[in-house]
Amino acid sequence: MKYSRATRLLRAAVTVLSLSLSASAAPRHAVEPPPDRLPARARQAIVVRPTRGFHTTLTAWERSANGWRRTAGPWPAVIGRNGFAPLGEKREGDGRTPSGVFRLGLAFGRPPALSTGLEYRQATDNDYWVDDPASPVYNRWVQGRPAGVSCEKMLLNNGLYDAGIVIEYNTAPIVPGRGSAIFIHVWDGDGQNATAGCVALDRARLMALLRRLDANANPVIVLGSAPDSPDPEWPADAQHPLGKSKADRAGRAAMPRFPLERGPLVLESQASPEQHFEALGEHAGVWGSLAHGVEGWAYPFKLFDGWTLCLAHDDGPLADLRPFASRHVATPHMAQTVYDGGDWRLTLTWFVPRSQPGMMLLLDLDGRRDLDLALRFRPVLAPMHLSATHPLDWSWDSARGEAVVREPGRQLELRVSSPTATAHRTDENGIHEIRFRLSHRQAERRHTPIAVALGCPARPGAPRVIDRLLSDGGGLYRESMRHSARVIERAPHVETPNAEVNDALRWSAISLDQLRVCNPYLGCGLVSGYSASGQGTRPKYCWFFEEPTLTACAYHWLGMSGHIREALRFLQRFQHASGKTAHEVVQSLPFWTNYFREFPYAYMHSDGPVYYLFAYGDYYRATGDLDFLRAEWPRIRRTLDWCFAAMDPADGLMRIEPGDWGSSESSVAVWKDTQLQGMWVRALRGLERLASALNEPDLAARCHAAAAQAGASIQAGLWDHTLGAYIWGLDRQGQPLKSLVPHQALSFWLGEFPPDRVRRALERMAGADFRTDWGVRSLVLSDSNYDPQHYQSGSVWPVWNAGVIVADYRHERGIEAYRTWLAMVRARTLDGLGPMPEVLDGRCFRRLDEGVPHQMFSELALVNGFFDGLLGLDVDVPSRRIELAPTLPPAWDTLRVTRIPCGPGVLSLGLKKDRHEFQLSLDLDWPGGATVVLAPHLPAGAKLWSVTLDGRPHACHIQESPAATRMRITLPHCAGKHTLRLRHADGIEWMPLDDPLTPGAVSRNLRVIRAGLEGQAWRMRVEGLPGRSYPVDLFTDRDAVSTGASTRIDRQKHGWRVTWTAPSSATTNAAGFVEGEISAALPARAR
Repeated sequence: MKYSRATRLLRAAVTVLSLSLSASAAPRHAVEPPPDRLPARARQAIVVRPTRGFHTTLTAWERSANGWRRTAGPWPAVIGRNGFAPLGEKREGDGRTPSGVFRLGLAFGRPPALSTGLEYRQATDNDYWVDDPASPVYNRWVQGRPAGVSCEKMLLNNGLYDAGIVIEYNTAPIVPGRGSAIFIHVWDGDGQNATAGCVALDRARLMALLRRLDANANPVIVLGSAPDSPDPEWPADAQHPLGKSKADRAGRAAMPRFPLERGPLVLESQASPEQHFEALGEHAGVWGSLAHGVEGWAYPFKLFDGWTLCLAHDDGPLADLRPFASRHVATPHMAQTVYDGGDWRLTLTWFVPRSQPGMMLLLDLDGRRDLDLALRFRPVLAPMHLSATHPLDWSWDSARGEAVVREPGRQLELRVSSPTATAHRTDENGIHEIRFRLSHRQAERRHTPIAVALGCPARPGAPRVIDRLLSDGGGLYRESMRHSARVIERAPHVETPNAEVNDALRWSAISLDQLRVCNPYLGCGLVSGYSASGQGTRPKYCWFFEEPTLTACAYHWLGMSGHIREALRFLQRFQHASGKTAHEVVQSLPFWTNYFREFPYAYMHSDGPVYYLFAYGDYYRATGDLDFLRAEWPRIRRTLDWCFAAMDPADGLMRIEPGDWGSSESSVAVWKDTQLQGMWVRALRGLERLASALNEPDLAARCHAAAAQAGASIQAGLWDHTLGAYIWGLDRQGQPLKSLVPHQALSFWLGEFPPDRVRRALERMAGADFRTDWGVRSLVLSDSNYDPQHYQSGSVWPVWNAGVIVADYRHERGIEAYRTWLAMVRARTLDGLGPMPEVLDGRCFRRLDEGVPHQMFSELALVNGFFDGLLGLDVDVPSRRIELAPTLPPAWDTLRVTRIPCGPGVLSLGLKKDRHEFQLSLDLDWPGGATVVLAPHLPAGAKLWSVTLDGRPHACHIQESPAATRMRITLPHCAGKHTLRLRHADGIEWMPLDDPLTPGAVSRNLRVIRAGLEGQAWRMRVEGLPGRSYPVDLFTDRDAVSTGASTRIDRQKHGWRVTWTAPSSATTNAAGFVEGEISAALPARAR
């Protein structure tokens, strides 16, 4: 169609006017020139301005001998719907645009060619960009869609990718989860819609920009407010990317005092020299003690150790500050130590940002005098498990108040910044000392900060991290606190009459979440624990183990199934070609070329593949997520094939390979250990079900047959009738190893062992030979190899006690279960404040020196002891089935739990009870409903008067045993709110009056082997220390008459108190306890 000259002029005028209006609508600062210190080779730059929303401006620049010249813009543009992510904080799916300076890569689009000086690639229907962090080709353009992997099509029908430019974000190296597919592309409609993280502008301007850009000019793009470039040419002291200078030293020193909010979860204790404390983020952490100093890590590198503060005097030696320590305070997001000097009070607060390779120490002085302090530390700068390759260089930047330490071999840089520093020196041992003064007047208005940061090839820019810490300390602190709050809010909320219990379960969620770390070379996964490495580089166990495979049982209850999914994907990247799974993978793997050949423990556990298979089956049961399992199926099959090859065809039991370990790391002489076989049966049951769901009936049948064969062989060959217990296992000659260990209790909980044998085995574990006041020992005390301080042979492991606790609950031994579980609650504050210790001394209540103060699988004792044990909760998502069999301790009259995850649903519970009534209220929000089985445990001997459901009489099945009365009701297609009310009489509950469990205490409380009604008599088989009296409260309306020679009975408000005195002259066992019986006639009342 032809237009008149007047029409063409009018259209041109309208176009010019619209461009002018667009430009005038942009902020006036949009034409500010680009930075002076872009990478030296960059001769073209695109600048996208910082903004509070998603509307912004874009300008184009070129550099000549005379400097930078603006060549286009400012043009309206849009970014991610949630604005710019702060430096280093961009995450997959967060709707934010990354901040930093990045190269511009290839151009792409729909037509066969575009007019551009960039390398160009035409997109087709077969082209995808992978945005799945678990994929090995994450953040890459691929041809053909990988099965089971989240991808984005590069040829869209909406025109957005008709033309575009790849921004080289998260490419060197690619870090899973840090964000993908960041482009410049055509905006949606008229620019009123945000992007998912890209930069977009109108089609005509994008085509003009493509024509200007030239790959030979090394073009870059500046996004947001500060550089985060992976380009090694970016100078360490670079200015703000939009020309802003860094804060001067006075401004950096003047950190306004912000509230150090503690939040709702706080633990506090008197300061102790050996007490572990820690502050943790995803990329870095600090931990240590007063006695040994603090060490700092920015994964995978150790930054420093021996960090201590001293009082400094000009005219004398340094004075130790530690004698003035008075309090330790721990919250999920910080750790504090308080020092009290009489006329002064100094509070040190460590916190670590969520996503920065650095940490911050804040000093706050209260009082009427100034303090001169000296900070002393030893720089390390070595990868975990390894040492530095070159001597460390150092310098002192007096303008910034920073000690700068470099390891030139690996191009590592440590910066310790103390803006108020007055002097710096090093001694002949390489110890750095920084002196500074705290002013009591300034302390009223500001914190005195010490910031620490790492720079490495994967994350350059330590000065920028320091500046971020010093300029936005308050914001980073609040961000860490908000993250902890989200973790607690995501987990079930538990309200019991015991505040210590309530807090302990919230700490479980925090402690397990804190084990997620992000390594810029390997990606994100779960480490197993945190412990000081001394002057070495091995912080047990801050690397990647197979422990998430078992601890998944706890993560699922706490709403963190995503952590397990991520951990399994991470760990299975290192599956051996044979299908055998990795036991442990060090964080320094990129720097340890021959790790899998040189490190003996990488594949040393023959039980590991079984636990992996168990984890996949358990994941399916807890989530119903077949998509993830379908994507993992090839790896699962390889692991299962390895297990079938390791299985003894004669009996179906798993063989531990020569030189390998099984469930215990104390011996390689074990060939077939009982715990491994029990888990093998459980894993096969899970794989049978999974194979059926994935339409592999032949494999399902093979798993079924193998499970049946192995189960029969366990009962035929690993049960000792004389001992009344399962033995440890068989040696490599097939002979029984009769040492008694508690490992198989996990299979009592998770496996298929006969109930009568499990009860006998639990009674054997209940004696003082086996059980302490704080749990069951890892080897029975009477064994010749017993050593209470040995890591494996006599110590008390919370992970093994998790099996004992749940099994006790499920076999009508609820009081013994509760006593052990409560001891585990107390262990949370035994050494560190918050995390669970790995292993306890078998002789007294203390953490074993060799044990780790923050350990992953120890949380099983707390979390699963509560959900699987005390609540008796079992959720099977694929079957849409929930079973609930709670056992409340006598002192608890109420219990409420909300937000229990049930696959796509959520369950809330409320329990109330008194002497004659039990009420259970549930609220199930599960689309389509589920079958719910209610089976609460009532007191022994209880006689039901009435059963009502939602106010109406309801039939139920009743089962009586000496220790409990159980009823059972099945509710098909259950959803919404329901209330079960039971009225009963003549029940008997009991509870020993134990001495408090305090640090350093030895075992002295009553051992209860068996307790229950025998006819009309209450009988307890017990053990106690000779001559010691043991009161036991009986909660009942029945009349009581003592029938034992050593027993006294007294009336109490709640019922009766029976006191048994252990005979002084009786023969003692290996633990020094004597056996006896508590007996009382308790005839039921006539009704």
